[in-house]
This record gives sequence, structure tokens and C-alpha cells, in this order.
Amino acid sequence: MTGNPFSAAPRFPAIDDEQWREAAIASLKGGRFEERLVSHTYDGIDIAPLYTARTAASAVSAAGPAGAAPFIRGWEATPRPWRLAQRVDLNDPTAANAQALDDLEGGANALIIATDINGVAVSNAADIETLLAGVRLDLISVTLEADHPQTVDLFVDLMQRRGHALSSLDFCPGFCPLAAMARGQDIGDEAAFAARLAALHQNYQAMGHLGPLFLLDGRVVADALGSEGQEIASILAQAVDMFRAGEKAGLDQQEVAARLAAKITVDADQFLSIAKLRALRLVWTHLMDAIGLGAAPLDIRAETSWRMLSGRDPWVNVLRGTIACFAGAVGGASEITLHPFTSALGRPDGLARRIARNTQAILAEESSLDRVADPAGGSYYVESLTQALAGKAWTIFQDIEKAGGFATSLRSGWLQQQVGQVRKKRLQALATRRDKITGVSEFPDIHEAPVPVAAPWPQGVAAGGGITPLPRLRLAQAFEDLRQNAEGMQPRPVMFLATLGTPAETITRAGFAKNFFEAGGIGSPGNDGFADIAALTTAFAKSGAALACLCSSDEVYGKQGAAAAQALKAAGARLVLLAGNPREKREELTAAGIDSFIYAGMDIVAALTDLQRQIGL
Repeated sequence: MTGNPFSAAPRFPAIDDEQWREAAIASLKGGRFEERLVSHTYDGIDIAPLYTARTAASAVSAAGPAGAAPFIRGWEATPRPWRLAQRVDLNDPTAANAQALDDLEGGANALIIATDINGVAVSNAADIETLLAGVRLDLISVTLEADHPQTVDLFVDLMQRRGHALSSLDFCPGFCPLAAMARGQDIGDEAAFAARLAALHQNYQAMGHLGPLFLLDGRVVADALGSEGQEIASILAQAVDMFRAGEKAGLDQQEVAARLAAKITVDADQFLSIAKLRALRLVWTHLMDAIGLGAAPLDIRAETSWRMLSGRDPWVNVLRGTIACFAGAVGGASEITLHPFTSALGRPDGLARRIARNTQAILAEESSLDRVADPAGGSYYVESLTQALAGKAWTIFQDIEKAGGFATSLRSGWLQQQVGQVRKKRLQALATRRDKITGVSEFPDIHEAPVPVAAPWPQGVAAGGGITPLPRLRLAQAFEDLRQNAEGMQPRPVMFLATLGTPAETITRAGFAKNFFEAGGIGSPGNDGFADIAALTTAFAKSGAALACLCSSDEVYGKQGAAAAQALKAAGARLVLLAGNPREKREELTAAGIDSFIYAGMDIVAALTDLQRQIGL
């Protein structure tokens, strides 16, 4: 036997990229290729519908092997399991201790211990003893999120009392001075910052601690709804500020580099999140070369995005978290923290935490993602996206440097303005439902059962650092506020769907209208449709609703729309809306009693806000 009997090549003619493009354009029947098939990231990167060996050849070649420069595919050739981290954040130290032990028994091997306003109340050595009772610090990784250095000192004292040498522990104090500044805290002038950096380095070096002390925190940009390129660039800019401060304090740059780790977010955009981690390694390598440090690997720790979490239909967060965690693992994160699915509602309870742990465990132990170096390597799409994102991030980083660096650009407000521009675009895309949120702006369930949490989050305290902080936001917030407003009205407002005509004429717009109104908390029960205006108005009168939305085809609107609007108003409808945008009939329909029109592409948040205002919410 000669050749490959299983080859499909002889049966199918070879198709080149241009032939495919011509066929795709023909299928659009006059639609523009770039408008219909090319999408764009918030960094302005074009996402093509197809990537091939020809279009991605340079990106694939540039990636190189895992463990070799430019380290896109990983710092090491041999893959390592990522650390499964859980955040300990119950306010009471005894309850937080039970939480930590449960996490560790359930498979976690890293703890993120928060002692800020959203974390454990720690004020003395007894609180620390209680919090970490029974926790084997020599067997796990521990990172702190603390408001005050004195709190970190209490942890270090406990470790030393237990006889642990800091050199033998996987411990990161988690100092984030520049991220704290971005949240509005005062970190002093450049001289004070440099002195503090040097003192911390020297103190921990004297105690034998050799690992990361400081976190370069991209979350402050991601949580403010910035772009992926801005998040990467902010990490680089924070690092350069740290290097400058170290140089000012007389520290060796290699010593400063060894004290840094990065915290970056991953979300439900799987491929963009994978590319983000790979791009960070690429630009970090480029930065180290520029500084003259050569190969200086950066510990990149991933956390699932806060901004993607929804408080409504929170079970969808399980899916979002799974995708984000998958992306973090495939992208090569050294540690992953997965927000439990109820985090947007309050401090997660045991079930939510267990699901978060098990999600990571299944991806590692059953999907074996930790046994392959760079599973996405070689993908034409991922390699192309990695290169494009790295290029955008480097340009943004250079812009931050031109603005004076991370701290200076915050003090001037330049960075807030840049992030704010992207935030405005994101919010507009959400409001028009170009970006959709399942369970919130799409397919909302206004009858969902409440989901329990361990405790509510405390109210935030305004920082006093003298600069405008980057906000911490969630994408679903505007819709959730509308839902909360509607639920505060008793009884809940109801929109009667005035479906006039056959199911074929009504079903599409009735489904659109139901989604539209229930996204704002306004109940919109379905019906089987009505053959004529008399049946429609009789049903409306029986429904007890004060609001109606006419749902049918443009043809029906042309023939019966005006009469139906008049009949609904005569039957007692306070407001009559129409699903669709019949431009030629709009003036006539408005004169007949249609108060407003709802249609695809409009600002649904603004429309629902106005509707709630009209009905007294």
C-alpha cells in the first residue's frame, strides 16, 4: 500500500485564502465583509473570521518553543501545575479559620488572605493565631491582601513563632502600593515611595525572604472596565515605577525584579484571556531586555474577572468562571483564584466556594490542562491575537511613560481619562446589547429564586489620597439597578404584550419585547396572540396591566397599527409602546397613540430608565 489511505486531500480541491474570501463575500449578498465578519476588541484589534497558515505564519514563528525567548509559550519547557487559590474573607477570624481549613481540605493549596475592609478583621496577634489555627503554612502558598504593613508584620511574627524560616515558605506579603494609589490611597511622594520600597526589601531580605514582595496589579484597570491592552500596559508601567524607585534607593535592578509578581484578570472571553497572559510574557521579556536584565521571569497570577460577575441569575457565573479559569490555565498562569459564583451578592458561602474549588480541580485533574505546555500554542488565531495584543499593550505602555509613568499619570488624571474612554465604549455596547450578558440583558429571569451568601459585603470607605480613583465596577450593574428599581414597586409593573396577528407575525418581536422589558424588571407574560383588535383589547382589559406593547410585523403595523394603538388607549392603557422601528409609519403611529418605539440597536438602559420614570419609579 502506498500513500495515506485516510487522507482527504485527493477528494477535496485545495482552497487558498482569497478563494475563501470571495466565497464568503458572495454569501453576504451585498453585505460588506469588514462590517459583517470582522469584529474588534476594545484595543482596536481586528478579529478576522478565519486565520490560516499563511496569515499567521510570522506569529507562529515568533512564538518559539516553551521555555525559550521570547517566552510567549511559557517560562519553562516542562509544564507545572498551577496553584489552586481561594480567598479567605469572612470578617470573624474564627469563621475565617473554618473557611480556610475547609478550602484546604477541599483541594486548595494556596490561600489569599484578605485583611482589608472586605476581609478578615485582624488587629492583634491573637486574631492571627485564631485565623491560622491548624493551617500548615509550610505546605501551602499564602498571599496577603492587607491595608496596613502592621498587619503583615503580625503574620510574619506568627510564622517565626512557629519556627518557620521565611526562606522555606511560599509567602508573598502582597504589597500593592501603586494599585492602592489607583484606588485613591495616598502613598506619598517619590522619595517616600523609594524609601519604603528599599526598607521593605532590606527587612525581608534580612529575615531570609527571597521571593515576591510586591504585586503589579492589573485588576485596578480591568475592574474600571479598561481594555486588555491597558491592563497589560499598567502592569509594565507599575514595574517601571518600581524599578525607578529601586534605583533611587540604591537597589540593584535584578533584586527589584525578583521582588515582583503580577496579578492579571481572565474572563469569559476565552481566547482574548489566553492571549493576554501570553502577551504579558512577551512584553515583559521585551522590557527586561530594554532594562538590560535579560531573562527575568515574572510570576503571573490570574484571577477571574470581577467585572464579568452578575448578581442576577448568578448561576451563569459558574459558566463564566469555568471559561475564565480554563483560559488562565491554558495561558500559563502560575496561580488561579476563581471568584465563587455568588461573589457579586456578598461573601460566598460554602457551596459557592466548593464549586469554585471543584471547577479548578476538574480542569487540572480530569482535563489535564496542567500537563501540557502552552496548549494553545500553534493556534493561528491565538498566536496572531497574542502578537497584536502585545503590540497594542506596548504602545499604551509607551504612552503611559510619556505621561510620566504610572503614578504621575494617575496624579494628573491622564490614566483615568484613558481608561474612562474605553469604559464609555463598553457601557454603550452593553446598553445597546451589542455586548450581551446572559441572564441579565439577555434571557433575564425575573422570577429567579434568591441565592444565599455567607454575609453581605461591607460598604466601601472613600479613600483620601487626593486623586480620582479608578472605580471598581461590574458590567451588569446598570441592568441590575433597573431590576432593583422595578422590584421596589408593589405590585411589580407589568407590560401587556399586545401580539396582533398570527404566531409567524408576532413571535419574533414578542420575544424581543419580553427580553427588553424584563431586563429592566418589568414583567411581560407571554400569550398565544390575538386574531383581531377586539380580542386584543378584551385581553388587555382583563390583564389588569396599565402598559402595553404592540408586537407584530411591519405589514400588520401598516394596516392595523394605528387602530390598535387607539383601541388600547381607549381600553385604559397608560402607555402604549411598539416593538419595531417602522420609519415610514412612525409619524402616523405616534399620532394614533404610540408613546415610544423599542428596537434592536437602541440604548435599552436609557429607554428603560425613561420608561421607569414615566411610570413613577
